[in-house]
Amino acid sequence: MKKLVLGALAAGGILVGAGCAVLEPQTFAEGQPGLNPIENYKEKRFHEAIQGLDFQSGRVRVVSKDAAKILSSGPLPTFEDQLAEAGRLLEDNAYVEAIGAYRTAVLMQPASREALVGLAKSLRTEGELDKGIAALRSALDAGARDAETKFLLAEFLWQNDQWREARQVLRQVTTISPSSEEEARYVGEAWRMLASAYWYTDEPQQALEAANKAAEYGVETPPQLLELIRERIQKGGIR
Repeated sequence: MKKLVLGALAAGGILVGAGCAVLEPQTFAEGQPGLNPIENYKEKRFHEAIQGLDFQSGRVRVVSKDAAKILSSGPLPTFEDQLAEAGRLLEDNAYVEAIGAYRTAVLMQPASREALVGLAKSLRTEGELDKGIAALRSALDAGARDAETKFLLAEFLWQNDQWREARQVLRQVTTISPSSEEEARYVGEAWRMLASAYWYTDEPQQALEAANKAAEYGVETPPQLLELIRERIQKGGIR
């Protein structure tokens, strides 16, 4: 499902909050050429789950008429209950259903950090990293400044082979002064990932410094990597 063309968008739109826009409706084909019936069924379910949202701009945008139909199709729970239900579905490994539930939460409050981050996490379960990145960028555009959102963006970028930008975002995470144990863990994890990044770019001294920083936050770098880093430094930076 990764990088599928979601359909042509009508021109125009108005901003909703920060990083979101209302667009005209879009349509999807019933099936993708070359896919068997089971794969087409999965594609259809996924497209139904994200209906009302568009990701082509690299941000999450609300499709106006689709959103209106979805939100007026029946009684809606409160936003908090919608988020809770989406979280339960994700925990129960009902991934496509979780995507649909977080989609509805985003339609209800397009600038909600919780809805956008939850949408990103659920999209990753289906291998939709590009769309997950768009959701995380939208959360940051809407004002999210917490360590988790930034760390997740770096992690998604890394998994999507966008290593240079991932390193930049990881460095941003390490500048955060954590206000809780959870935030401290994300800062430590960012340092740990930077240790690996520096190792792979032939910067063993920076890798060791990053590993030491991670340890200060209670996050351990894999012993095998630490051994390789130290051996490399002893050899004067030669593999």
